[in-house]
Amino acid sequence: MPSIKYNYFDKYIYIKLIGVFMSRPKPTVLLSKKDDKTYKVEEILEAAGVFAIFYKGSPINIKWGSEFVDDSQPKYRKTFFPSEAHAQNLAKRLNEKFETSDFVVYKLDSGTPLKPNV
Repeated sequence: MPSIKYNYFDKYIYIKLIGVFMSRPKPTVLLSKKDDKTYKVEEILEAAGVFAIFYKGSPINIKWGSEFVDDSQPKYRKTFFPSEAHAQNLAKRLNEKFETSDFVVYKLDSGTPLKPNV
């Protein structure tokens, strides 16, 4: 089995595997804004689409909480992800937990624009 060495360089992890360097591709930055007071930078990145969990062809929300405490606020889990891998992992876990195969990941790459709520 080949050895893996981790080298940190320019915020990306390069994996040296049998003399070959592999890295995560840098995202395409569409917009960038720096706050002069805090020096924090917010960037808008290009995405292939949004990946959503659907149940029997319909989008879902996931709510969870305690059945023993009535006063607790319900918590909602994410069901939309910018990464396909996260969505696929959640769909797999839901299918295993509920013993079904009805949870499926959909790629949303276009849609109808809505009027902004001003």
